[in-house]
Amino acid sequence: MPDSPYDMCLITPCQVAVTVGSCIQFVSVKSGQLVKDRRLQLPHICIGVAHHQGGLYVTSRTALYKYTLTSTLMNKMYEDTSAGHTGNCQEYYSPDTNKIIIKVM
Repeated sequence: MPDSPYDMCLITPCQVAVTVGSCIQFVSVKSGQLVKDRRLQLPHICIGVAHHQGGLYVTSRTALYKYTLTSTLMNKMYEDTSAGHTGNCQEYYSPDTNKIIIKVM
């Protein structure tokens, strides 16, 4: 990796997304080896990442964004500039409510 990774999440059983600087680096397992795949360059630092149904939920230092897997910004879901750091995000699925919960820590 060109920089220290912050976070990662599972995309498929053989692929993860890793936050590195202002990029999301996709890494796959092919023939038992880790292989760097495509890389998404985003206009902000990428701290946390979660994936659900084709959406990438990415935290910067102050905001939570939702992107497609091809880096199209769907929307800025949350922003708080009062704290200095939004942190990582974790995905939780609630089978009771059939909803995805993105917990920003």
